[in-house]
Amino acid sequence: MNGLKVATAVFGSARAAIGAGLAVDPERLGRRWIGKDARRPRTQVALRGLGARDVAIGGGTVAAALTEDDVLLWLCGGIVSDVADIAATLSERENVPRRGVRLTAVLAGVGVIAGAALAGAWARG
Repeated sequence: MNGLKVATAVFGSARAAIGAGLAVDPERLGRRWIGKDARRPRTQVALRGLGARDVAIGGGTVAAALTEDDVLLWLCGGIVSDVADIAATLSERENVPRRGVRLTAVLAGVGVIAGAALAGAWARG
């Protein structure tokens, strides 16, 4: 397996792992992002959904990397999701703990940068 496939599969696996953690324990991981509101059952519904989204995108990215099929679509889906997470967090930054804003900027920002770098490498062939 070549290095690009491995890097993409690792990247997708990391996204899926973070998503699984959010889906399984939305209060613990969500509290780091949005603060005490993560304790609310209704909020946990949304957090679980976001976690499942990342499991799906991460798993799809891994499968696409291994089969070399539609990799760019999965990577771009992840980039759009990460940009949306950053935008949503920044739009409510007055209501989100400062560390949650920083954490989102770093994690989702790395996702955007790494996803774009991998997409560029796949596009170049």
